[in-house]
Order: sequence, then C-alpha cells, then structure tokens
Amino acid sequence: MDIAPWHYAWSMSSASFNQCRTQRDVSKFTHIKEEVRNIPWSSCLPIIKHLQSTPEITQAFEYLPKIENVFKRKNESRQDRFKLSSKNLLKHLMSIAVQEQRNILQELVWKDWKVQAQATLQSYTKLPDSTLVLSSDYGVDAVKPDKNGNYKGRHAGVINQLPESVYSEPLPHTRVQNYDSRMEWIQKAAEKYHLLMLSNKGRPFLEKELAIIAGWGNSKADFNVGKDSNDGKI
Repeated sequence: MDIAPWHYAWSMSSASFNQCRTQRDVSKFTHIKEEVRNIPWSSCLPIIKHLQSTPEITQAFEYLPKIENVFKRKNESRQDRFKLSSKNLLKHLMSIAVQEQRNILQELVWKDWKVQAQATLQSYTKLPDSTLVLSSDYGVDAVKPDKNGNYKGRHAGVINQLPESVYSEPLPHTRVQNYDSRMEWIQKAAEKYHLLMLSNKGRPFLEKELAIIAGWGNSKADFNVGKDSNDGKI
C-alpha cells in the first residue's frame, strides 16, 4: 500500500507525479472511505501519517528522471545504460529501503515489544530462518549449494554462473528490531542485488524472478483467508 502505489503513479504520469505526491493523504480520500475502513489494518494508518509523502519518497523519485534519461539513449547498449546509471540506481534503491524500513516497518512492527521479544528469541534459535532470498523461492535451501557445492532444482546450472550469491544472511551482530542494525544488513543485501542487476548474467536471473513474483497477483490458489488478510473485515 505504500511503495507500489508511488511507482504506479510514476508509471502513469511522471509529469504530474509531484503534484499527486504532495496530495496523497488516505484520510482525505473520501471517495474510498468505506473501502479504506474495511481494510483489516486501517487502524494503523494514523501511525504512518496516512501514507503521505516523506523526504525519502521525494528523494527517491528525484533520481528517476536522471535514470530514465540514460535509458532513453539509443546509442548505448542496455549493459552500458545500467553502468552509466549505477550510482543513481543504488541511491534510488536505498531511499526506498529507508522509506520502507524506517517510516513504515519501524513504526508499525518493530516498536512492538512482542515483536522485539520474538526477534530476540529467533536470533538464538535461528527459527524461522531469516535469510533474505533474492529470488521467488520461499526457502533459502532452493538457492544455496548442497554440502558438495552443487545447486539442484530449477536453479541448477544457473546460480553457480552468477557473480554474486542470491541470498543474504543477517550479519553476526544484526539485531533486526534495531533500525540502524537492520539497515546495515539491508545495505549489504541491496549492494548484492545492485551488483547482480549490473551484470549481464545476474540481471536476467533477477528479472525472471521478479516476473514470477509479479505473477502472484493472478494466482487462483485455494487457501484460507486469515484475519490479517487484505480481503477486508466484511
């Protein structure tokens, strides 16, 4: 509800994006008032200031015109476009990461003492595994080599050709409930993702995995809707 709509708005009209950005305030969207109220987590909206723009969102989207101008060049290869945009791509990525981690998740999730306690327990038990996976796989075992150093399953013969591994474990001193500590780990994961995106081998892998994730929205899977579902209260 926060990150994706910003990008949708930019895709629809980058020219009018800044005007729309400053007007975004869910509490004033009277035409969808009932729909918003019906969302299970609607009570949290005041905590995150009704999804209004932040300095991080402003900053993140200031990089996009510079990036897009490079990608419009017809005399550059796609690989060169990524390299020429490298710094701005990473800055955009990290601005979005700060928005998500500090302005949204830190306020909604990590300030809860019960979540902090669970995170502390998880750091000792290692259950569940908190490894970040840069693919559409649910488990890290799908992208890690076996004891013999071989990759199996659908990634066999693929991941071993990439310039970076596609998973990122928490740093030994990471305390995920602490914003600064968590961001140190996320910075490392973002740099790994960034290097893969700059590679002619890593980029096709990530783009394929992102396409799979994008397709989840069309899933017809039969499952039980829990109380935290976005399907609403009624």
